[in-house]
Amino acid sequence: MEYTLRKPKATDIFVVSKIIKGIGLKNIKNCFNSDEINLIMKSVSGDKVTDDVLYKIGANIMLSIGDLILEKLDIVKDDVIKLMSNLSGLKTKDVEDLPLVTFTEMFMDIIKEPDFLDFIKVVLKSFN
Repeated sequence: MEYTLRKPKATDIFVVSKIIKGIGLKNIKNCFNSDEINLIMKSVSGDKVTDDVLYKIGANIMLSIGDLILEKLDIVKDDVIKLMSNLSGLKTKDVEDLPLVTFTEMFMDIIKEPDFLDFIKVVLKSFN
């Protein structure tokens, strides 16, 4: 099944907030402060942070958040499906009935969305 995702918008904050609450803000914050990220940054000489280094850090954060969501999926399942439905325009039943591969691809497309990651960063900054 083909799907198209729209960009997240202000009204998505309510479902995203429920997902964040179910996962735990501290758990999400830990995705940005992992030992792997610290090792990557230590490998950078001086102040030269290349696009390759930024990509590695971003990929690490994305995978950590994806892993965390999958770990807590049973807690946030309904809200994740609702968000996927909202962003794709599909009915929740249609999202639930997606083939596993398509569901996973859509899920990963959403968490890789730069606006989604930027939102998480802003939320985390407000708690520092």
